[in-house]
Amino acid sequence: MKLEILYSQNSINTYKSCPIKFKYKYIDNINWKKFGHKEYYDSLVYGSEFHLVCERFFNDIPLGIDKNSLFYSWIEKIKSIVDTNEGILLPEYEIRFKLDGKNLVAKYDLVIIKEDKIEIWDWKTENKKMSYENYKNRIQTIVYLFLGMEVLPKIFDKNIDYQDISMNYYQMEFDDEPKKIVHSKENHFKYKEIIKNYINSIENNNFYKNTNHCKYCELENICKGI
Repeated sequence: MKLEILYSQNSINTYKSCPIKFKYKYIDNINWKKFGHKEYYDSLVYGSEFHLVCERFFNDIPLGIDKNSLFYSWIEKIKSIVDTNEGILLPEYEIRFKLDGKNLVAKYDLVIIKEDKIEIWDWKTENKKMSYENYKNRIQTIVYLFLGMEVLPKIFDKNIDYQDISMNYYQMEFDDEPKKIVHSKENHFKYKEIIKNYINSIENNNFYKNTNHCKYCELENICKGI
């Protein structure tokens, strides 16, 4: 089967968690909102609303929120860790890349292009505290740093080395400082092989059910025949 899929950190991570879930969402195009858990959908909406507020902030657009709101306090936290006067700020910035003829995409919450380095930022609104090791091993980190290194220096004509690009996670409810993962040449080629292996497995129709994931899955009812 030849698939024309735009691979992203979301789609690859879905395959990692449960290959049959990937098939339902990205090949069969099943509307997960129709079958999924309401709590899961509500959490996505909540996160999307905050990311929209962040986009307004970095584009110098009125936030449209109350100064006593939680989102406003979170923006104040972001102000304390991000210097908006240094470099080129690119909120909700999307890049695309072809890897062995396969299309990959990354959409960053924020990219900061500085004189001698590039910072990728990601805002997390989950209420479960995440560790540095969790972020370091995420598919999101793998895809975002690999694509960032392949694409961003070329777009902005920057002569930077692998260690000059970093992934910075900031968990709004818990963090005082961001969790920063610095890239490396070794990791770059390791990440490339990881991405290629997932794509090859998908394109070889290697779909099966991961029963360890079922109770957390928004498509649980699909597998039950509903």
